[in-house]
Amino acid sequence: MKILFYSILAVMLLLSGCATTEYGTNVPKTALDGEWMSTTSKATVRFDKGKISGNDGCNQFIGSYATQDNTLSVSDKMMSTMMACPDMENSTAFKNSLINAKIYENDGKKLLLLGGKGESLIELKALSNTLKEGLYHINHLNNGKQAVITLQTPISMQIQADGKMFGDTGCNQYTTSYTIKGNQITIGFPATTRKLCSPELMEQEKLWVNVLPKSFKISRNGEKWEVRDANGSLLFDMR
Repeated sequence: MKILFYSILAVMLLLSGCATTEYGTNVPKTALDGEWMSTTSKATVRFDKGKISGNDGCNQFIGSYATQDNTLSVSDKMMSTMMACPDMENSTAFKNSLINAKIYENDGKKLLLLGGKGESLIELKALSNTLKEGLYHINHLNNGKQAVITLQTPISMQIQADGKMFGDTGCNQYTTSYTIKGNQITIGFPATTRKLCSPELMEQEKLWVNVLPKSFKISRNGEKWEVRDANGSLLFDMR
């Protein structure tokens, strides 16, 4: 199921790269560009030079938009994954509110989307595009065979401000170093403890240790961060 989900998402992203903005070329330069999250749910949206994408709380979506002054037009012809979730009503309402939004108010930290009569539809808060120090968990990892798998035991990653990184592979503890420059993160070769675990966890640890000592492109996607190789392939995500 997870492999199918990422395959559908990859097709959506490929199609978006070939699409032109439906509403023309009048798109914002900086006014809306960035990652935003609903103040009342986990739904997220990204505005990026005429392309809109995000997660409505259940499904990934992608489409186009245009602005003029403080007016907003979002295409109703969005592409979306088709997962079924318990709270579909709120997910549908979020996406419909995006489409119905006609005016925006943005102070850089909070974005308010309004309807044609000035009624409030969605309130969003800005999400940072810079990875901060703290504890993260990896739930999805590339298995080296062109597939991203769901880990039964999450891998942890503690990032410190002094350039040190450490965590738990699901079996052993590891420690390494890292540097961040722009949207690139470079991670050193990790040292690990030597405990023996189940074959499944040992294989997971092997995949993780082999993935780490490289430079990656890192980008925000809603609540999670995606780490990709030079070819754009997803290696793992973390949140």
